Amino acid sequence: MNKVKMFLAATGVTLVAFAIVAFAAVKQAFPAKGFVVIELYTSEGCSSCPPADALVAQIQKEYKSQQVYILAFHVDYWNRLGWRDVFSDAAYSTRQYDYAKYLKLPQVYTPKL
Repeated sequence: MNKVKMFLAATGVTLVAFAIVAFAAVKQAFPAKGFVVIELYTSEGCSSCPPADALVAQIQKEYKSQQVYILAFHVDYWNRLGWRDVFSDAAYSTRQYDYAKYLKLPQVYTPKL
């Protein structure tokens, strides 16, 4: 299996893991009063992002009568590859890097829930 296929397989597994965590968080939040905020770090230049975008759209549809708030932050670090995301902002990338630093993560990843 070449490196590209291994990367795509790992990306798919990561997206499934994010989906499971996101759905579990939403389901656990609603027995008690309150709300859920989901933050998605995404980019139009990211080939792995459309499935994550579809996932949050599905969550929004399934929980439309609940207090689920979805925020999509389009990061700008994918812009250097030639496709400029018109929704991207350096502040969103900084926000994601700040989360990574606070959580002591070795790197940022897009898409990220």
